Amino acid sequence: MHVMCPSGNTRRGRPHRSMLVMAAIVLGFAAGCSLEYGDARIAEAVPDALPNARIDDFVHTVVRRGRKQFIVRAETALRYDDAGEQQLYDVSFEEYGADGEVVAYGRAAFARYFDDSEDVELYGEIEFTSVVEEAIITAGYLYWDREERLLFGAEDQAVHVRQEDGTELSGYGFLADMKLRNLTFEREIRGRYVE
Repeated sequence: MHVMCPSGNTRRGRPHRSMLVMAAIVLGFAAGCSLEYGDARIAEAVPDALPNARIDDFVHTVVRRGRKQFIVRAETALRYDDAGEQQLYDVSFEEYGADGEVVAYGRAAFARYFDDSEDVELYGEIEFTSVVEEAIITAGYLYWDREERLLFGAEDQAVHVRQEDGTELSGYGFLADMKLRNLTFEREIRGRYVE
């Protein structure tokens, strides 16, 4: 995993969205905001309309090419057809590698899954662990852009990264490019980096 701080390659030009990985996040996170602030953000994300469906003790398994790729669990899942999204409360997930072993796992207080883009927005007490990268990422907010394979944080919330080698970094303007395996912080970077 490469770490770059700061970088001119930021989210400029990308749509800024109000602040799971259900299926494809390789890193892990914990809350970086107060509970009240997180609850306010979650409340803003909930559509005004009533959900089309509600499922308690939700479990979703993604199988591709005959092998289990992800398992997503939630205490409650709400489906909003008009908004084209699914909302999950008290979420956890596991991602599996080609050999069937767990390569990443994590949790979040709340997640939104968008049907058209397959993007995922995570809120509150996020903690993801990447077995492959030997890293834990914690945050109060994250957004996964599936097509670009980018994971980014909110501009106003810190993201924390810890690796087994002793590297510990935190900062604002977090961006992880999964294709390049790079992490970038734009400002207020603190911690230590172990070569």
